[in-house]
Amino acid sequence: MSRQLIDPRYMTYGSFRKRQTVVTGVVDANGLANFLSQATNAVSLNASSTDPVVVTFANGFNPFPVDYAYSWTGTVNPSNWGTLSSNTHYLYIDYDPATETVTYDKTLVMPSYGTVAPSHGSGVCWFNLTKYKMYESVASAWVEKTRVFVGEVVSNGTNITSLSIYALNGTYDSGWFAVAPGNNYTKNHNIGIRLQDGVASTLYYSLDSAGADSAIAHDTFADPNVAVGAWVGPYNREDVANSTTHLQYKFGLNTVMSIQLYRNAYRTTGYLRILLSRSW
Repeated sequence: MSRQLIDPRYMTYGSFRKRQTVVTGVVDANGLANFLSQATNAVSLNASSTDPVVVTFANGFNPFPVDYAYSWTGTVNPSNWGTLSSNTHYLYIDYDPATETVTYDKTLVMPSYGTVAPSHGSGVCWFNLTKYKMYESVASAWVEKTRVFVGEVVSNGTNITSLSIYALNGTYDSGWFAVAPGNNYTKNHNIGIRLQDGVASTLYYSLDSAGADSAIAHDTFADPNVAVGAWVGPYNREDVANSTTHLQYKFGLNTVMSIQLYRNAYRTTGYLRILLSRSW
């Protein structure tokens, strides 16, 4: 393992452009984050010298951005990420600038991101987007933490039933996928925050599976071929039950997928590509 204080100049001009995130790590065949793995009822962090995991921890301003980078080059099996109770657990890593060490833990409460503090409560964590610092609610007071959430896991108390690994650099690319009228599509972006906490979304449409002749697709608009005032999409909505990891898309009514291509044409088939990114 290694650690460093990031020169704030690099946050603008260098490789660490995104604060408070996992910036690099093991990926799967589709290029999606794969730096966590599960055993029977425990989670491990996987890294190697060729595929290191690097996390940037934001710690406010002084007066420039204060950020720490910590890297792993070997697998870690945190005891606090094991023997999981029957619940959804949000996994995090804490960094101690004084000792330059990390610790691992979890909470049962989805972390909050924003400029206004949430209500106090046991296990509540809040990343203040004004100060760029993480806080934990302790005895109805906000205590500063240098903490990054890296994933979430659902356990039945005996086995892990699902593991969501948060996206590298807070970004997601669905790739091109076929769409048809009247269907719903759920994509696992795993960015780790809710849409309203700052996720920018761009949809591209193409008649070609590789994206040739693609154009930005409008979110919603009225289709003159159906009932007046009918909004037929595509539109996206948050999957409330899985709001930090899932996004749902619905296209059209049951007759036509109305994706405008700036050419006054309506299509019944095609391909979409969804790009999502944390906006802060």
